[in-house]
Amino acid sequence: MIAATAIAAPRVCTDKPPSLWLPEEQLVSRLKKQGYKLREFEYERHCIEIKGWDKNGQRVWLAVDPTDGRVVTQKIEHLSSRRKRNQPRFP
Repeated sequence: MIAATAIAAPRVCTDKPPSLWLPEEQLVSRLKKQGYKLREFEYERHCIEIKGWDKNGQRVWLAVDPTDGRVVTQKIEHLSSRRKRNQPRFP
């Protein structure tokens, strides 16, 4: 019997080079127009990972395509795992 191990492929939001990515200010502006309040903003692999709040006030983690500001993945933080956080860094 042969055991197989599943390895998760890294998340890729875009395959375009960083020279084609939007400036950070433009990405932040686009996300704010969608109702997000941002706390943390980090470039990770070929995505931008963001922690903040959605338009309903729920804590979220986002993976964003840096070429157009499109939200590729959104995860909502459940109340049971939530701890008190600071206010958004990008008011």
